[in-house]
Amino acid sequence: MATYSGDVYYAGSSATATTITVPKSPTSIAIVPATTTPPGGSSLLVTATITASTTGATLPTGTVTYTLDGASVGTSAVVPGSPSTSTVTLPAITPGTHILQATYSGDTYYGASTAPGVTITVSKSSTTTVLTPSTLTPTAGGSMVVTASISSPNPGGTAPSGTVNITMDGINVATGTLVSGAPSIATITIPLVSAGTHVLEAVYDGDTYYTGSNSSTVTIIAARGATVTTLTATPPSLTAATAETLTATIAPANPVTGVLYTITGTVTFYDNGTTLLGQVSVADNTATLTGVKLADNVNHVITAIYGGDTNWLGSAASALPLDATTLPDYVVLTSNFSTVQPGAALVLTATVTPASTPDVTGEPNPTGQVAFYDGTTLIGTSSLSPVALSDTSTATLTTQTLPGGQDTLSAYYLGDLYYDAATSNLLTLTVEDFTLTPSSTNPATNLNIVQGASGSAAFVIAGVGGFNNEIQIVCAVPTQDDMTCTATPQQVTPTATVTFVVQTYTSGGPSSTTTVSRRHDPVWPRAAGGTALAVLLGFFLLPFGRRTRIFAGRGARRFWILLLLLVGLGGAGIGCNSVSGAVASTGTPLGVSTLKITANAYVNNAVVSHSVYLTVNVVTPGSTTP
Repeated sequence: MATYSGDVYYAGSSATATTITVPKSPTSIAIVPATTTPPGGSSLLVTATITASTTGATLPTGTVTYTLDGASVGTSAVVPGSPSTSTVTLPAITPGTHILQATYSGDTYYGASTAPGVTITVSKSSTTTVLTPSTLTPTAGGSMVVTASISSPNPGGTAPSGTVNITMDGINVATGTLVSGAPSIATITIPLVSAGTHVLEAVYDGDTYYTGSNSSTVTIIAARGATVTTLTATPPSLTAATAETLTATIAPANPVTGVLYTITGTVTFYDNGTTLLGQVSVADNTATLTGVKLADNVNHVITAIYGGDTNWLGSAASALPLDATTLPDYVVLTSNFSTVQPGAALVLTATVTPASTPDVTGEPNPTGQVAFYDGTTLIGTSSLSPVALSDTSTATLTTQTLPGGQDTLSAYYLGDLYYDAATSNLLTLTVEDFTLTPSSTNPATNLNIVQGASGSAAFVIAGVGGFNNEIQIVCAVPTQDDMTCTATPQQVTPTATVTFVVQTYTSGGPSSTTTVSRRHDPVWPRAAGGTALAVLLGFFLLPFGRRTRIFAGRGARRFWILLLLLVGLGGAGIGCNSVSGAVASTGTPLGVSTLKITANAYVNNAVVSHSVYLTVNVVTPGSTTP
């Protein structure tokens, strides 16, 4: 529309309005990605250029919207220029083929336009997996930590993610989740179920942007796993006439939650550490010993020892005490003598008494066996017999074999189903006896005598336990040896030394009859000895009561002592002074002869005898004795 303002001569006027249409200048847009094959997980820089068909004083402005496969992935402002541009960084694109497009919005002067699509091909990035065990020598039956590291030579904006599987000897044993990073890491605890050599490997399955990969294998050597053995008893306490069931349970010392373990081998059960109760195979990680009969009158300590197997180390359970449940009692030991003469019959009596009055439903009197000891030597056992009208029982033992001197005796009650085992008081007794030992001055081996000469040896007689009675000494010589042995003295009381003189002959001798003028040995020693032996034998054939009455008086005792002396003298006459024989003698034979020396004492209606031997070596006349 135009309007004339007029002048001095002319009036103003307006023209008729005319409509003018001015179109926006057409534009074109092109997109240029930094690459059409970006790696998976990486971002992508894209530049768009806007070109106008006709440019004026004002350059194109506005915005550009980017789409990937039709979905908006970003918008950026247009920077005016020749040409105008728009730049955007797209986030990680999933692997595959995609169509990238851009649309210019236009502005006041320039029209909108859409760029032709560009094909983008995205591939997964390769990865490398590294497996690192916490140790190469773990313990079987426990667990160990391994670390899997995942990295990529073409990392994108998104780090590898997902899971890693750990295989042992080709079998999957654990799975861990990656923590994204550079590199991405999974820390995994795996169980070890067997001892020996194993091969580990980590397997990464990949994710949206990264390919999977396997680590190099790693060899580990697992030692046998430690175990813990637990012992229980059923019933948990001793019960009369009831057998026990012992159960040993074996478990790993360091178990892993959720892991099942198989333990094999055997368990050995002991009572008090030494008595074998039985050996049982392990099944379902337990070993059960049934029907164990234990005396309930003594305390027991049960132990169980697991021997281990190819995968597991052995272990011992803590000791399981099973206390006696029987009634307490006490034992008193007495004897009929405090000083025991040789040959006397010593009667030991053990009296077992309950510590408290027994229940009317229980056993009234202790039963079972009592063992009698001299120090640590068992001298006999005897059964208990109840004492009428009481709760007490007694056991007796008669012995005549205690060694001379001080003897310390005790009695041990073995207990029964109702009463405890118990040990008595110590009883010290003095047992009279005597010893016959060679003197220290004697030759170490033989008594060496030149034929026709004599030699001597000494023996010491000592009392034991206060014994001080008279002792008869005799020396017996083999009849064929033609020598004499004379004891001096022949009757002693301890302590005394007796010297034995041995006479040898070059010709003649006790058995010689070749010399008519040689006076015969008197007959009375032999007769007296024979008579005494006959009387003594007749005496011992008498009943015991009559023998006791015979010894009632002092005169009778003297008579019997004299009779013993006659026995000794008669024996000496027979052994040491042999009667004349019918064969001529050539003297004492050369070589070794053995003489028996005997000491006899009569004590408490019994003859106590001890013997030793003396060896005599007769050598040739003119030689020097060794």
